[in-house]
Amino acid sequence: MRKKKKRRKIKVRTTPVLRRKVRKVVYNSAVYKKWRAKVFERDLFTCQMCGKKGGYLEAHHIFPKAKYPKLVLVISNGITLCKKCHIKVTGKELKYVDRLTKILKDKKRCFNRK
Repeated sequence: MRKKKKRRKIKVRTTPVLRRKVRKVVYNSAVYKKWRAKVFERDLFTCQMCGKKGGYLEAHHIFPKAKYPKLVLVISNGITLCKKCHIKVTGKELKYVDRLTKILKDKKRCFNRK
């Protein structure tokens, strides 16, 4: 009988510079821009936390990109927030997951009634 060889996991060390370059490539890609536009259109260009329409809006990932990379381009994982609300949520994403998903579910119910 042969012994199975253990596969060694290769650890890749990233630097802040490398992470910035990757972010730049992702955020400037056509696919990401399309995701962002669809999130804004679905939310009618309105902040889903405070109700502010137009102005400087940001597409926020409900489930953090770092922990859930498969959900980065899933439209239901995005929500439109104004700059002020986005600053409030950033860094505390996991605390806001329930609240933001509830907002989207309530919104879906409202559209289904019409």
